[in-house]
Amino acid sequence: MKRLSLKVSWDLYRNAYRFLFLFLGLSVANVFVIFSQSVETTFPEAAFSFYAVDLNTNETLVDVNSHKWMVPASLLKVVTTASALKVLGPDYKFQTEFYAKGAIVNDTLNGALIIKAGADPTLGSSYFSTSTPETFLAEAKKKLDGAGIKGLNGKLIVDVSRLPMPGYPSSRLWEDMSNYYGAPPSALSWRDNTFTITLESPLQSGLLCRVVSTSIPNSALNFDCYVTASSINRDSAYVYGYPGLSHWYITGSIPAGADEFAIKAALPFPEKVFAHEFLSLFEHTQNVRVVVEQQSVDAALANQIWVWQSEPLSEIIKVVNNKSLNLPADHLFLAMAGDDSASPSRWDKASLALNNYWLKQGIDEPVRLLDGSGLSTGNRVSAYYIVEILKFMNGVPDGEIFKQSLPISGVSGTLRYMWQSKPYRGAIQAKSGSMTGIVNYAGYLTTNKRRKVAFCIMLNNVNASSSVIKKEIELVIARFIDKH
Repeated sequence: MKRLSLKVSWDLYRNAYRFLFLFLGLSVANVFVIFSQSVETTFPEAAFSFYAVDLNTNETLVDVNSHKWMVPASLLKVVTTASALKVLGPDYKFQTEFYAKGAIVNDTLNGALIIKAGADPTLGSSYFSTSTPETFLAEAKKKLDGAGIKGLNGKLIVDVSRLPMPGYPSSRLWEDMSNYYGAPPSALSWRDNTFTITLESPLQSGLLCRVVSTSIPNSALNFDCYVTASSINRDSAYVYGYPGLSHWYITGSIPAGADEFAIKAALPFPEKVFAHEFLSLFEHTQNVRVVVEQQSVDAALANQIWVWQSEPLSEIIKVVNNKSLNLPADHLFLAMAGDDSASPSRWDKASLALNNYWLKQGIDEPVRLLDGSGLSTGNRVSAYYIVEILKFMNGVPDGEIFKQSLPISGVSGTLRYMWQSKPYRGAIQAKSGSMTGIVNYAGYLTTNKRRKVAFCIMLNNVNASSSVIKKEIELVIARFIDKH
């Protein structure tokens, strides 16, 4: 009953708001104030912020709660990618180094093969065609053969000192930590730090499903499965666990009558899975022991046989912003900590590095940055802060690289199904950010009068579905484009 009255109130508000826009001819600024007040009246828990600035004249076109602290969700990737582009540079590449220590006798390395992991988020990733597992392993095989190494007798040492454990940032929710989108960055991230769990569901809704298999080789993980079969054709299963725990559990639901239904989870100890697959490249192995080193391994007396390089940062941020990927965003965030990335407080060090950079650019606005992806619920930014960064990026040499990384309305990425009709299709390049009760957008747009605008609109703590919130924000931005 309470939910029904809420829906009626929201519909009344929406219709009244549209009436104001279309028929009363109120000024844009006043209408946005009314929008804010209406949201706060209908949803007392809601917070609304909207800030827009003309990039040519620096005129403030809309300012509603622009300095209010809001939860950015994935909107934080705007900050992360812009910062990485300026701090690290567009040509920055992650490197993974391979060394051979010992004598090579009859095509066999007697000693140790050392891998110095470089915290590369693209290694084995399905999102980068040049770094897929098949592509990487084929290239690795060529390099080993070229070095005259077809067998290994001794150790495979994986140096993870670049990002030693623990891996999670502050304020990462328990229900996110072991699902694929919440996988933390690793010194040796591999296959997007995800694995699949295959479930089988009974025909009858409400009955328990069972775990059939996982994609982790030689897995010692055990799963308690509380997932039920459902008549709804949707993956609503969530995985709970932590690296080092032998017992994980799964809850939620999957469609009924599925013989093999795959869900994705965060991969614990990706460096071990990588080592297992890397060892398969050798034609023969003998007494091989895999060693994961948290401290830096001295490779001064070893021979470097290969340096794997990721795609440049300019290409990485395109994927991060278009696909809204959390793992590489967090990798970029930590990379900005430089030598401090090995510190146990590296998340704080990265946050400090970002804050210091923008302070030097004259953006002095309170923020709380706990990660680079926006997945941590403790992140706080203001619309003013986001727009100031957008303004800055609009006027720098690398600005076009940044702008082209953003999804286009009605065309690409997370904006493909937003603002699809003319004249809005293609008029907006922006990043979205959403969580339960949260929908945000920020980026650049062109108005009907050809004004170039940087904007940020954020709606937090709304007790309505994301589809309802998105429709209202879509209307607000459409009318803004019309009026200007």
